[in-house]
Amino acid sequence: MGNAYDNYDELVHTLSGLDSLHDTMGIFYQNVNMDAEDIDEVPQPVLPTEQRRRSRKRKLDVTPVEIAPYRKKPRMDKFEYPTIDHQPLAELSHQALKLDTLFMVGHSMDTKTVPMWGGFNARVHQDKLPKQVVHYLPNINRPINRDDVVAETMRLSMKCAEECEQRYGLVTYDLDVAKTAHKIQVTNRPEFDNLFVMFGVFHILMCLFRAI
Repeated sequence: MGNAYDNYDELVHTLSGLDSLHDTMGIFYQNVNMDAEDIDEVPQPVLPTEQRRRSRKRKLDVTPVEIAPYRKKPRMDKFEYPTIDHQPLAELSHQALKLDTLFMVGHSMDTKTVPMWGGFNARVHQDKLPKQVVHYLPNINRPINRDDVVAETMRLSMKCAEECEQRYGLVTYDLDVAKTAHKIQVTNRPEFDNLFVMFGVFHILMCLFRAI
């Protein structure tokens, strides 16, 4: 299982583009136990008629979440993960080249039956990853770049891991929030020693493009 958190914009526009409203939205994902009852077949609760009528309203009801203040000053120590074990990369370029050539030839000959590149690869690719289910966590009506919000999301991630009987927790942030999380992890030792903070790929790709 794992968690992921990011900003959720409230669609409030300002002239400068700044000072808009941001909430913190989190998701929780875990592998489905295929030996247990299929999650798609779990019956949904039947709501009373009055409650069903109310649920038709397109309104976001936000339940306030009490967050403990964070009064420490996060600090960063040496950020390094030394390793001497390196596994060779799988040779996939030749296989990808053959599939791309097969797609171009097949699609040029029959555009009605052969799907586009994404659909073509989806048909020939065998997904061996386990099935996962995604749950939405309670919305936090504060921006994620605050220290107290980051600390709260880290506690929630540890709680999710504990309830799933996992020794370690896993949480993913974007690059700026992940740096704050690492500082809080160092400052609050050993509270978050069993939490792995992962970097989201979006901002890492942006940094790579900027470097290139």
